[in-house]
Amino acid sequence: MFPAEIIPHILSLCQSSLQWVRPIEAPRDASIPRIKSVTTTTAAAWESTTWYWNDLGHGAGEFFTSPGVAGLAALVAAGVAAWQVSKTRAQDIEDRRADREIEESSRKLTDLWKRFEWVVDRSAAKSDQTESALDETQAATMLVSISSAAKELGDTHLVGMITTYMSEQIEDLDIGE
Repeated sequence: MFPAEIIPHILSLCQSSLQWVRPIEAPRDASIPRIKSVTTTTAAAWESTTWYWNDLGHGAGEFFTSPGVAGLAALVAAGVAAWQVSKTRAQDIEDRRADREIEESSRKLTDLWKRFEWVVDRSAAKSDQTESALDETQAATMLVSISSAAKELGDTHLVGMITTYMSEQIEDLDIGE
């Protein structure tokens, strides 16, 4: 099948040093010559194909084919995975914090709208015979407080509603008449 000259080259591809080279016996087929030992020419050819691995960094070639490289690669992969997990976790924490802030802001705005409705309900008289539960000064003080809180939360609609309500109340006071 293979000429005897090719066998050393095949060995050089399969094994990494001369210490693992053993004599190869050909199959029992009489048409293929038997090789009983590796000759010096074969050993020289073997060395000429692997010298760069053995001389590279004083044995670094053996290191690159050792289990140490596999361990180092596993450590690098574990480090990359840990970094990615910590990055993803930090992003999740940031997203949850932002969601909590949005929920808190929404809850505060809902409370401000309820307070505005309460002040409007209490400051207006139900009929001509009844008096309102809040006088104008109390209502104005509460509305200013609600308006400033709404400005901080960015609810311009509520601020506009309060401004409109207060200007209507001022018009109804009949101050100059």
